[in-house]
Amino acid sequence: MYCPQCSQEQVAEETRFCSRCGFPLAIVSELVRGGGALEGFDPEAKDQLSPRQRGIRWGLILMIISVLMFPLVAMMTAMKGDFFVLFIPVFLLFVFGLARLFHAYLLAQKAPAENKGVLAHNKTRSLPDARASALPAAGQSLPIANWRQPVNTSEMAQPHSVIEHTTKLLNDETDQR
Repeated sequence: MYCPQCSQEQVAEETRFCSRCGFPLAIVSELVRGGGALEGFDPEAKDQLSPRQRGIRWGLILMIISVLMFPLVAMMTAMKGDFFVLFIPVFLLFVFGLARLFHAYLLAQKAPAENKGVLAHNKTRSLPDARASALPAAGQSLPIANWRQPVNTSEMAQPHSVIEHTTKLLNDETDQR
């Protein structure tokens, strides 16, 4: 294996750092072993949350909203006793958020859902451009109707010869006689 930074050949495959420049080679050896893919790395799922994370987030949001609404309802009830009924929706919002939090924590999946029907145990994916073809498919090319074979320019101008010039002079002399 060669260091991708300084091109120094490494003595052993298990080398963790380049002996010349100190570049960390552990990730490079994982890439070589995985055929250009890192195990467990999914660039498309970078911003996706798992069902567990989404559930916990929504549960916490609902609980925070209910906690923030509690002082407002308390002040309204202190002014007028008829607003005591507003404690019921605030309490239900808190209980619903708590239930959502526990449901997500105990029962939801830990990993994000796989896209495009890929099996969950197949976490190794190749890099996006690892298998991209450099040439277009056969149906994507456009035929060119006015193409001509290139002209061989070496046939147009023959190299000058010393004999050619002297022969020309001899022909001129014979014509004059």
